[in-house]
Amino acid sequence: MSDHPKSGNPNIVEIFLELPSVDIVFIKLIVEAHEGIGVLRTLDRKRAVIVVMVAADMEADARAMLESLRDQVPWVSSRRTTVRTTTPTKAGARS
Repeated sequence: MSDHPKSGNPNIVEIFLELPSVDIVFIKLIVEAHEGIGVLRTLDRKRAVIVVMVAADMEADARAMLESLRDQVPWVSSRRTTVRTTTPTKAGARS
């Protein structure tokens, strides 16, 4: 069994990475160019944390693709990171 976190869907694997923020768009374009391999979301632009969501049967291909980019983009595997996407409001306040 993999030590990498899985999503709520057992058929989807989430690969979390940290990389230089200037390289996020490059990685996104590479993932998109490999149609069907996965979808990339940026979780934290400041810390440059991304997740590549791939079908479980494409995990090995996705990891191989990402590994092949390591010479160009120095990424590191990251554990799941909680990122706040909304600003909390005071009780009763309208947002």
